[in-house]
Amino acid sequence: MDQAADRTNRLAALREARDKKKALEAAAAGEEAPPAQQSQTSGTSGGAAAENGEPKVIFRNYNPQADNLADAKLPNLQASEPEKKSNASDLYDPSAPLNVMPATANADLKREVAGKLEILDKRTQRAIVEIMREQAAGDGAELAAVVATR
Repeated sequence: MDQAADRTNRLAALREARDKKKALEAAAAGEEAPPAQQSQTSGTSGGAAAENGEPKVIFRNYNPQADNLADAKLPNLQASEPEKKSNASDLYDPSAPLNVMPATANADLKREVAGKLEILDKRTQRAIVEIMREQAAGDGAELAAVVATR
């Protein structure tokens, strides 16, 4: 338990040092110092503190019955007018063609394999040219004649 209290005190000292540093930096820059932030606890407004040092209670979803707490109630916010919801029948036009399939059944496959096919085509062309050169060298004929006959 003693360790927890020590840690709490150290964290509070660090927060105060940070807030002082920010205030000094803001004063040096000529700006108004930001208000010190209070730690948020359940049921508090997060930064609003009463004059007696206790957190100020703000009622968001509760209407207090006591008259002295009525000023702590947040004003009721009016929700904006929701947009008109469209029916599914408004979105679906039975006369329009239903296009679920891509233009070709394997368009996505072609796109994925296109790079590999280019590499294979180049290798195939090189291999064909090399085979033709070997045949031309073996027969003693010229390369142009071998290519023309094929």
